[in-house]
Amino acid sequence: MGIAIAGVVVGYLDLKRRQHGVDAEADVKLKQAQEKAEKVLRQAQDKALEILERARMDTENRNEKLEIRLDRAEEKQVAEFKKAVGDAAPAILGRKIDEEFVRAKAEIGEYRKQKETEIALRAEELVRQVAKQALGKGLDMEKHKALIVAALEEAKSAHVL
Repeated sequence: MGIAIAGVVVGYLDLKRRQHGVDAEADVKLKQAQEKAEKVLRQAQDKALEILERARMDTENRNEKLEIRLDRAEEKQVAEFKKAVGDAAPAILGRKIDEEFVRAKAEIGEYRKQKETEIALRAEELVRQVAKQALGKGLDMEKHKALIVAALEEAKSAHVL
């Protein structure tokens, strides 16, 4: 039995030695696989960065082209607007001038009526005062009105008013 135990111990030690060799080989293979995976990941990252950079540059180029097209369209629209405004401006200005002229004429008419009314009232008051001083007494409304009308007609015929 001693031989059998010695044979089992020798077999166990041989198995341990082979298992250690397999473990070492597995460690080497695992390390190689990890290194290869890291290399593939770095390459994938580099490729992704390269793709992103190309996409960014393409986007910038497209943006520049779009800006140029928008600028051209804007310039064209501004030119068309200026032309439209330039063609319509004389008509618009003429209409505005006519409107202002009519408004000013109406204002002058109103002002003239107001001043004529003020002059008539002042003349009436002056006639009343003159009549009172000249006659030494006040007049009733009918006599006063008749005197005013006569004075106004006389002033009108003499081109005073």
